[in-house]
Amino acid sequence: MKKIGLYYLAIAAAMFVAGCGSNSPQEAPDWTETAEDTTAEGVKLLESICDKKGEVIMQFEYDEQNRLVSIIHAEGYGETKISYTDKRITVENKADQQQFRYYNIKDNKVTFKLDLGSGERLETYKIDKQGYLLSYKSGLRTGCGDYDEEADAFKEAPYLVEYQYEKGNLITVSDNAGDCEYYAGGSGGYKYDDKLSPFTNCKSPKWLLQILIDDFYASKNNITEHSEGHDNFILLLYKYVYDKDGFPVRKTTKLSKESVDAGDYMMFDGDVVQFVYVKK
Repeated sequence: MKKIGLYYLAIAAAMFVAGCGSNSPQEAPDWTETAEDTTAEGVKLLESICDKKGEVIMQFEYDEQNRLVSIIHAEGYGETKISYTDKRITVENKADQQQFRYYNIKDNKVTFKLDLGSGERLETYKIDKQGYLLSYKSGLRTGCGDYDEEADAFKEAPYLVEYQYEKGNLITVSDNAGDCEYYAGGSGGYKYDDKLSPFTNCKSPKWLLQILIDDFYASKNNITEHSEGHDNFILLLYKYVYDKDGFPVRKTTKLSKESVDAGDYMMFDGDVVQFVYVKK
């Protein structure tokens, strides 16, 4: 499953300046600090995610029901527009090879067909009663399936990801594709604080946040540890500054010294982002 959130939070370069104010920290904040909440009374919604200089990485807009209707990315991906009906959610992005993505909803299942020109790839998402992803299955050949010696080719091996939760937080992600897919070594684990997630008051389905932004942003609380891998081991640590309502306003990422073969994950070490809210 294609992830865009983690990438854009780390390496946004062509950023547009807006929304993060002038009091942006120039260094990693005191991890135990609690910031002043300066927003007006109302329902608090995440308006933007910024780097430590105050430049916007991602910006969000909502409808009257507090559902996401727009996500603007600073790094090349442009604007993602979202519209809703009872049985379908449409995601539009002109920068995407397939401009329109239609997520069809029926009971506890969401399906999405991707036109590949020579055929379609069917993606199936199972969701629980709270709207969290339970599993994701893609019909696209992963290249990590069983090798058929007689045919001298890989057999079709649908990509399957499974999710486990505890107290409203995603704690484990596992897949069947080894290190050929998104999760290094085929597994990922998460730990959390006891504060409010930036998307606490967002009324978009949780599975949609997981698909469009990142798996852990739909969780009830904020991620403090993210581990990945079998063949290699990566451990990312996250520390926060909170406002008086318990929402995070700054996050600092550290790459644990326990990590092995960190590779591209080195770019996250010392990364600082800010969360800016609006109240409706």
